[in-house]
Amino acid sequence: MINHEPSRTEVCMPLLSAYRALYILNWIYRYFTEPHFVHWITWISGLVQTLLYADFFYYYFQSMKNNGKLQLPA
Repeated sequence: MINHEPSRTEVCMPLLSAYRALYILNWIYRYFTEPHFVHWITWISGLVQTLLYADFFYYYFQSMKNNGKLQLPA
């Protein structure tokens, strides 16, 4: 098993993803509880950002599964 120190990216991205997930839950809650809460540009940009995080997590979990260092495609 290869031990390595996690990079800043490996530490920061899960935290940013958790923040974004909670933010999306907030949007869903506000959509159902506040009248006329529709901010399309915010929702679309948040969805795009979440998809980029999902792409990162694919590579992150692949490296965890293989017990290797995180290698992002260049």
